[in-house]
Amino acid sequence: MSLRDSAIVAYAETKVMEKSDRDVWVLAGEILESLLDTSGVAKDEIDGLVMAGLTGTGAANPFWAQTTADVLGLEVGFCEQVHTGGCSAVGAVARAAAAIDAGMCEVAGPIGMLQPVVSPGYGFAAIIVAFVGRLHPLGIVLAALLMSLLYLGGEAAQMQLSLPSAVTGLFQGLLLFYVLAADLFIGYRLKRTDPVVKAPAPIQAAQEPA
Repeated sequence: MSLRDSAIVAYAETKVMEKSDRDVWVLAGEILESLLDTSGVAKDEIDGLVMAGLTGTGAANPFWAQTTADVLGLEVGFCEQVHTGGCSAVGAVARAAAAIDAGMCEVAGPIGMLQPVVSPGYGFAAIIVAFVGRLHPLGIVLAALLMSLLYLGGEAAQMQLSLPSAVTGLFQGLLLFYVLAADLFIGYRLKRTDPVVKAPAPIQAAQEPA
């Protein structure tokens, strides 16, 4: 069997929108349902999954592809994710074809996450890291580790507690808010002062004309 014997039998995509209230699992489920309806392939016939790894979608998890397969209820023999930047979607298709050619799977589903912006929120995370780290090299390293824990914790909460993806952003916003509030109260302390009572002006007696 050669790569020429492999074929793309179906294609699906979700609507690209800004600030969608649907998390990545809902979008992946819609893609899978559309692919099954279009191709006529049964769900239990899919035995391979290749993911395009983007950290903005949760791919910071080293088991992102396997986690997605578990959530979608796919029993796959070949599972992999691709990290090649903007070419990840093409690389996912190539690896899926190579896996089929090698006999590692028969039906593979490459999933690529397309985002309408160049930097999906990385700048906002850097602002929080800079404020929390106090612009100190060591502090920024520790703040970056804290932010990474927030990202991983948010992804774990999405998978295990079925919480929306906005939970991570909420915790980050609260962290930045309290840091700025602490700076405000340190630099500008509230002090209660008693009202100053002015003494009445002395009354001068009117002088009678001579």
